[in-house]
Amino acid sequence: MARADGGARLVFVTLLVLLVLFTGAAVVVLVRHPFFDDDTDTYSLCPEERSSTTPVRPSRMIDESRPYQGPGPHHVVVVGPSDATEALPGDWHPPRATGWAHRVDTLELVACEYRYGVGDEGDLGSCGWKAVGGSAIYTVTTQSAKYDYHIFVAATGRLLASFTVKGVYRECVETTVRHGPGGHETMPASTDLTELKRLLEPLVTRHVT
Repeated sequence: MARADGGARLVFVTLLVLLVLFTGAAVVVLVRHPFFDDDTDTYSLCPEERSSTTPVRPSRMIDESRPYQGPGPHHVVVVGPSDATEALPGDWHPPRATGWAHRVDTLELVACEYRYGVGDEGDLGSCGWKAVGGSAIYTVTTQSAKYDYHIFVAATGRLLASFTVKGVYRECVETTVRHGPGGHETMPASTDLTELKRLLEPLVTRHVT
């Protein structure tokens, strides 16, 4: 049993090493939920299905957020598989209360993110890593993907905008892995953070009367 546990730990550590070799968007997958300290669903207002634009109620996010008004930037979080909040400009983020938890009472916009169509348009590229003095031991293939976004006013649940962003392939980082199992994995393309920022910017930076 101890040997099996050790092998599991080795696999886990190897996967963590591979994740941090990608962009910051991949790294933040490893951190805690960015909004709150307790993991209750009552903080969410995002519909379960991407086809729905009706926010979840009751929602402490709606109850505790501040009005979407006045000059920007208006604080926004992205709720979805990419954890893209941390990749957006820092002054767009709600300030933190403790640790990784943002203060919900300063939140104004929520971008509900839905990933779909993984692999529908084929593979975008692959990365491989080699052991010291050896051959490739691990490869990761990035598959095509799309991301739908519904942007809600946090304090009211009003739908402000909807748009779609394609996933993009990120360049491989050259490195050497000293230990770890061989094999191959697939992963969905990350959302295009540049395009996401461009589409969110008018909503975040404008003056709201």
